[in-house]
Amino acid sequence: MFANPIIKQSVRCLKSLMLLITFGLVLIGLLGCSGGDDGGGGGGEADIDVSEIQLLFGGVALNHFSEREISIQNKGSSNLDIGQVAQTNPLSAPFSIVNDQCSGQTVAAWQTCTFRVRFLPTSQDSFDDDFDIPSNDPDEDALIVAVQGEGRALNVSINHILNENCPDITLYVSVVDENDDPQTGLTMNDFDLYEDNVLQTITNFLDTVTSPLSVVLLLDYSPSMETAEEDIEEGAKSFIDVLDTANNDEAAIFKFDEDPYVVMGFSTNKDDLKAAIDDDFPGGERVGTSLYEVIWLSVQKIVDDANALHDRRAVVVIGDGSDTSSNETLNEVIDHAVENGVHVFTIGLGDVNFEVMERLADETGGQFFLATDSNDLQDIYLQISEILSNQYVIEYNSSSIGGSEIVLDVEVDFNSLEGEDTKEVQGCP
Repeated sequence: MFANPIIKQSVRCLKSLMLLITFGLVLIGLLGCSGGDDGGGGGGEADIDVSEIQLLFGGVALNHFSEREISIQNKGSSNLDIGQVAQTNPLSAPFSIVNDQCSGQTVAAWQTCTFRVRFLPTSQDSFDDDFDIPSNDPDEDALIVAVQGEGRALNVSINHILNENCPDITLYVSVVDENDDPQTGLTMNDFDLYEDNVLQTITNFLDTVTSPLSVVLLLDYSPSMETAEEDIEEGAKSFIDVLDTANNDEAAIFKFDEDPYVVMGFSTNKDDLKAAIDDDFPGGERVGTSLYEVIWLSVQKIVDDANALHDRRAVVVIGDGSDTSSNETLNEVIDHAVENGVHVFTIGLGDVNFEVMERLADETGGQFFLATDSNDLQDIYLQISEILSNQYVIEYNSSSIGGSEIVLDVEVDFNSLEGEDTKEVQGCP
C-alpha cells in the first residue's frame, strides 16, 4: 500500500502540516513541502545593513579633525560583496574615508566590517556632501550616506550655567583658537547671546574668572594605555603644578581600569596630589575599562566632597573612549554631569572613539583634545588649565518662567573669527 513514492511524500507532508498547524507554523510547513530537494532553505541573498546614513559632525575647529565610524553588517544568508566605497560618488575635502576595512571585501552572513569618515576643515564654512556604498544586495542600489559639518575658527564652549539667582542667569564660557590657545582680550561686544532664538541683552560681563576650581583628574590604567602610563602621570602632575591653590583651587585623583579607585580625595596640597599620582596603581591584573563608571563616580565625588562655594567644577579624563565594564551608559553619565554642573574635558589617545569622547566633552560644556601620541599629554593638560583659568562670565536677565527647558546659544565674532555653542538648561521657575 502507498507504493507510489509521490503519494508517500504527500502523506508525510500532510502529517507534517497537521502538526505544524497545531503550533501555528503553517508557513514553514508549506515551505518544507515545496517538492524540491533543497531542504526547504530556498535561495539565500545578501542583505546590507549600514549603521548610519547621515553623519553630523557639528562644529570642528580649523585644522582639527573629527571622525565617525560606520559599520556594515550582512543580515542575509549569502555572502555580501562590497565594492569600492565612495568611488562612483566620491567625497570631497574636507571629508575623506579612512581606516577602510570594507572596500573590496566579502562579508559573510551576520558578520561586519567598518570604516571611518573624517572631517578636517581648513576654512570657516558649512560643508555638505554624500558618498556611495556599492554592494551585491539585490534589493538595494548603492547606498548613499550624507555628511555635514562646520569649520570654525574659534572653539566656543558654554562650560557652566548658573540659574539659582533667576531671573539672572550666569554663563561661564571658554573661547579657544585653532591652536587650542585661549582667545583672550574679547569684549562684551564680541558676544551675542540668544535664549530660544531671541537675542538677549548682556547685563554683566567679566573677562577674568576669580572663583576657585574643583577638578577631578581621571588616569586610565587599562591595558590599552599601558605604554603611555609615564606620560599620563607626568602630564597630570604638570596640571597640578598650575592650580591656583592660593585661591583655593582643589583637585582629586582617580585611577581606573575595569574598576575605579580614589587614590586622593580633594586637596589643595600640591605635593600630596603629585605623590598620589606617582603611587603604584592599586588594582591587580589590568583588564577592561570602566570609563563611564569612573566619570559618573567622579561627578558624584564633586557633588559630595568638593568645596560647596566653588562654582567651577570639572573632570579631566584621558582614554580612547572604549568602555567594557561599566553599568552606567554614556547618556546616563552625560545627564549626571549636566545635572550637577560639572563639565568634562576629554583627552583622546590611541584608537579613539571620537563620537564618545566628543559627546562627553561637548554635551557637558568641556572640550575634546586629541593626543597624536603620549608626548602631547603634558601640553594638553596645560592647555586645559589655561582654558579653565581664562573663562568669560556672561550674565543676562531671563524671560523664562515655569521651569521649562530653554535653549541658550552663544555666538562669538572677533575680527571675522567665528564660533558658537548651544546648550539646553532649565529655565526660571
